[in-house]
Amino acid sequence: MTEERGKSFRISLNLAKQKIGNFGEFLLKAAEPFILSGAIILILSFFSLNLGITNYYPFLLIGLIMFCFFRQSTQDAVSAISKEESFEAKKNKKAIILSSFFQALFFNIIHVIIFAGILYYLKMPLFGLVYYPVVLILYSVFIIGINFIIAGEDESRFSSSLWAIITWILLIITPIIYSAKEMGKYLVYNPLTYYINMARDILINNNYSMTINSIILIIGISLVSLILGSIIFSITKKDKEK
Repeated sequence: MTEERGKSFRISLNLAKQKIGNFGEFLLKAAEPFILSGAIILILSFFSLNLGITNYYPFLLIGLIMFCFFRQSTQDAVSAISKEESFEAKKNKKAIILSSFFQALFFNIIHVIIFAGILYYLKMPLFGLVYYPVVLILYSVFIIGINFIIAGEDESRFSSSLWAIITWILLIITPIIYSAKEMGKYLVYNPLTYYINMARDILINNNYSMTINSIILIIGISLVSLILGSIIFSITKKDKEK
């Protein structure tokens, strides 16, 4: 079992490196949250919309960085299952799914490094970056679980185009462009809200005093996602073997 997991891990890393090696795709994914933030700022300016949020650009940007991590990982997981041509990878679907996560993780780290540079330019505190790995770990566990839920053993449970539509709908109903207060109680059903708010609290608001209940809730969401994803993927794999 340990040897099989190690093999999956090695294959997934190799696949992730191969995908990152595509310069056009690298450039697009590295720039994605910055392109989106620029487009959103232009639209808000054109319509003279003022959301009344202090430090709005970093507020918007970190929300998009967190969203792009989720979108890139899940979107690639959905499409990679049917596209992967490597014989070794085809025999190890878990590795294909994990490679999508590792690729998105790589770009998330790049995004956060650039974000740190923007914070420095705006003369905002950088101390919150010390706590970001905690957010990253919890969010990563959540995303890996979602990857296993949406990507089947033999083929994805969603078409690539359908999942793209779903993720862009998530962009609208997640407090990325606006604050969580504007959607009120409805956001409690959107798990992305908790991770984005946690990132904003430590990176922008310098608020490190989350309640025990909030921490337990976020840890619980991450673990439920991972456990549920692992169970669903295992069931699908057993059904295929039969």
